Amino acid sequence: MKTQSKVTILMVTMIVMLSIYYFSLPNGTTDVVDNPTDDGTTQVDEEFKSEEFVTLRTQLETSRQDYISQLRLLLSDAEISVAEKSRALDTMQQLSKIQENELMMETDLVNAGYPDAFVHGTDNSVKVKVIGGNVELSEVNEIILMTKAQFGTDYKVTVEFVDPETN
Repeated sequence: MKTQSKVTILMVTMIVMLSIYYFSLPNGTTDVVDNPTDDGTTQVDEEFKSEEFVTLRTQLETSRQDYISQLRLLLSDAEISVAEKSRALDTMQQLSKIQENELMMETDLVNAGYPDAFVHGTDNSVKVKVIGGNVELSEVNEIILMTKAQFGTDYKVTVEFVDPETN
């Protein structure tokens, strides 16, 4: 057997092994955070995740995956014109950008001190749900500014605070 064939087989084997490892990782919805205490020990806490937000994320992901599947079918159809395929591809890219912005915005809100956040962007609007108790107008304005900085100024932003005790 040639050395090039051996190297190719080795690379394919590595890719398969890494894929199996990746797919066998737990798909958890919570993150584990180490919190050092005053006495020097480390306490491990689970980060709070709202069940309502997890459900909303799952529903949004499912509907988007269905929509992307439909767009991929359009792209693979030989009878569809090039212009329609181009529009489908542009829509897929725009949807990917929106998903990326949603994830970044949720991360920014959690880093800003909110226990959990859910962001849903569309073509021209963004809905932000945040878990928080007493709401001040300055907090709402800050979230709107953060959202417009992430998505762009053309988006209409709606902010909703959810009471932490109802989750």
